[in-house]
Amino acid sequence: MGKKISLSLVAIIISGCVLISAGLMVGAFFLLKSQKNYTPPLVEATEPPSVDEQMDMIQQQVSAIRGLEMNAELNRA
Repeated sequence: MGKKISLSLVAIIISGCVLISAGLMVGAFFLLKSQKNYTPPLVEATEPPSVDEQMDMIQQQVSAIRGLEMNAELNRA
């Protein structure tokens, strides 16, 4: 009976080691794959456009999508 238990424990330990090593290989694969697509951060931070510029860009995009043209300028407060 003791021999069966020890063989079962050895089989469980070997199975666990195989599963852990397979997981490590998969993790290493994804880690290397992600490092190939790495882009370094920008040296300088760029400022986002001002709110007025953003609103003008949105207005132009909406006008282009809907096919509308402005007859007069909008006064934004």
